[in-house]
Amino acid sequence: MCKVISISNHKGGVGKTQTALEVSYFLAAKGYKVLAVDIDQQANLTRAFLREPPAVTLYDSLMEEEKPLPVYKVKENLDLVPASPEMFGVGLKLILRQVNIPEDDCRMILRRKLKPYLNQYDYILINCPPSDNLMTINALYATVNVIVVANPEPFSVYGVKNFVDMMWQVKRDVNPALRLAGILINNYVVGSSGHINAEKALRDWAPKFVCTAMIRQSRPLYNSVLAHQHIFSYYPESNGAKDYNAFINEIIIKLK
Repeated sequence: MCKVISISNHKGGVGKTQTALEVSYFLAAKGYKVLAVDIDQQANLTRAFLREPPAVTLYDSLMEEEKPLPVYKVKENLDLVPASPEMFGVGLKLILRQVNIPEDDCRMILRRKLKPYLNQYDYILINCPPSDNLMTINALYATVNVIVVANPEPFSVYGVKNFVDMMWQVKRDVNPALRLAGILINNYVVGSSGHINAEKALRDWAPKFVCTAMIRQSRPLYNSVLAHQHIFSYYPESNGAKDYNAFINEIIIKLK
């Protein structure tokens, strides 16, 4: 049964895209069929996967109800639905379209688009934008599992709490299957008193959900994206590779 996972947080710059990239590559290498869906108008996951801008993107599918999602092969077992900067303001366009077609619920469009692919993949990973815009709402309506990525800093911790509150509202009102699969602490600096305190605050607040594995701050992680590689091939002995390996194996167990 396909597992649909959204990777999100209100706060930008916390490592959502990096996490989507590493999890996608790792699962594909393990033999799982994976579809990565980039719904962020910044399209950074798309740039990390594809060297050339795609001719057709998620935007085109969103604008035409009958148009299927554009799926590009990245590597064996790994496909991508790319985003593009054209998606800036797409939420307003979808809302205006619903005014003319009231039955066309603009919060459900991604759910409808993904339905034909559920029997083709083991995992569908949705890379969300850093906001509570309509595309993030679409992801929460379409998904079952949510991974929230957070830096161990005060504003990021607040972002986690606000996002989880919104999740519970969606779960209560629309999507009862929605669940928090885990909170991943990223960019952790060992020995930093601020990071130690932020980690403690998160674990005290949501002890069942904060993952045991944390991603330590690692320069090779940043460099691997510039090189269009995942960390497991770029520098498999790095802290980043070891930490993501531990995190992904932990999540696989949680999802079972």
